[in-house]
Amino acid sequence: MLVTDDAVPLVQVFNDQGAFIRQFGGTDQLDHATGITVEKSGHILVADYSLKRVTRFDTDGDALTTWEIGTTGPVPGTPEGLSVDSLGRIYVSDYDRGLIEVFSPEGEFLIEFGESELKAPVDIAISNDGMLYITDQRSNQLQIFQIQ
Repeated sequence: MLVTDDAVPLVQVFNDQGAFIRQFGGTDQLDHATGITVEKSGHILVADYSLKRVTRFDTDGDALTTWEIGTTGPVPGTPEGLSVDSLGRIYVSDYDRGLIEVFSPEGEFLIEFGESELKAPVDIAISNDGMLYITDQRSNQLQIFQIQ
């Protein structure tokens, strides 16, 4: 189990009984980690609200690459949650801009959507049948989008 703590710039790793195993990250890589998910490869993606980016870590916790969120808008994005679909595309909720950004498995920006439906998306999840579930903090709603 992987846990982020937005008050501590670390990812904590626990076993299936809940015992602490190790941690990684630190102030040189994370500041305000909010969302976390694991790719099919085992790489770990962490959204960082303050640094306005996503960082990809290997299974040992070493940072591999980062990319910024919200580069298409007039203000930087603020990532909260993230999830990966069956094709490896990475979906990131952009809290302040009120939309979802989609990236290729390599971290290249593909598209954004939801700006007319979302106000402050936080957590997101993708089901096996291609539905994207988004919690929206300002509208107090669960939004659902068909993505596949």
